[in-house]
This record gives sequence, C-alpha cells and structure tokens, in this order.
Amino acid sequence: MLQRREFLAASLTGISALSYRRLPSRKTVPEKSGSKLEEFDYDFEEGCIYTPEDFSFQGVEDIETGWLPDYWQSVDETYERGTGDCEDYAILHAAALHRQGYRARVVIGLVEEQKSWKEKALETLGVNHSLTETAYEGDTYIIDVLKPDSITPLEDYQTVLEDAYNNPDVTWHPKYSFSPDEALGFYEKDL
Repeated sequence: MLQRREFLAASLTGISALSYRRLPSRKTVPEKSGSKLEEFDYDFEEGCIYTPEDFSFQGVEDIETGWLPDYWQSVDETYERGTGDCEDYAILHAAALHRQGYRARVVIGLVEEQKSWKEKALETLGVNHSLTETAYEGDTYIIDVLKPDSITPLEDYQTVLEDAYNNPDVTWHPKYSFSPDEALGFYEKDL
C-alpha cells in the first residue's frame, strides 16, 4: 500500500497509484540485469554510450505496447524487451550509471512550446517527458531517448529538443526527480 507521501507524489506527476512502483535500489536489482548494467560504457568525452552486444532499444509509446495507463517497466523488463518509452529508457540508464558508481537520477518534466499565457490557457500545458541526468567531473549531462546512445552536456540539451521536435520554440521544464537513492520529489537543480 502506498504511503500518503508516495500517493501525493504519484498523483502530482499524473501517475496513477496503481501503476506507481518504486525504482529498486542497487542492492535489489536482480543479477539477471544487474551484471548487464555494468556492461554499458558511458564515454563522456566522446558523448556516446556503448551498449552490451545483446542489447538494442527501440523507443515506443505505451499505447503501442498496450500499456494503459502509463506503465513504468522495471530495468529487467526494459533490458529484455528492448523497447519502452522515455521513462523506461531513463530508468534503465539511471540504474546502469548508479551501478557503475555515477550519481544519476531520472528527471520528469514538461516539454512546452513557448506561447503567450493566453495561448497556453487554451491548450494542454505540454508533453510529459523523462530523461536521465548525471554528473561527470563537475559537469551535468543528459541521456535522453530523443537522442539515443548519446550523452549531451546540459548546456547543449536545448538543441536536442529543437531537433527532436523540429521546433525552435520548445523548452524543457524539469518538475520532479528520483534516483535509486532518493524518493520522488520536486526537482532541484544541483545533482
């Protein structure tokens, strides 16, 4: 049963209480995927991710896989299926980075087109999106399904959004974050 704080956090993010599951800590990641997570190679200088030979990932929306409401896959499910949406990709990479000793977290937010407040009031607030944020040698980097197998410095992330949405007026608004070591909470800039 969800604790009151967990239920509140789940309802704030639009996640139904029934589909909300805690990300397993490093100690509880099954050996099935646990050892595989150590095979991901994060090359921050080159900005790329080398994945294990037996792993490939195809981004799909939950509606394409039959999961409604939004379903957050476990690390094992994402690794074995090789498919998932933005939060599945983010959770997998946060777990792999954490297992390798990096600080990493999943960040949940909105991708919005810059509009006047009147235009925004007439439309939805934006598209929910999740990504992985990690730190390396004092800098912050983003790993996002919008640019798979890449590591993007935070200061260059706006370009990734503009390219992915083919729109120079989109912006990223982080709202919440969690990691294997911290519960879901409001996003704080410092990792």
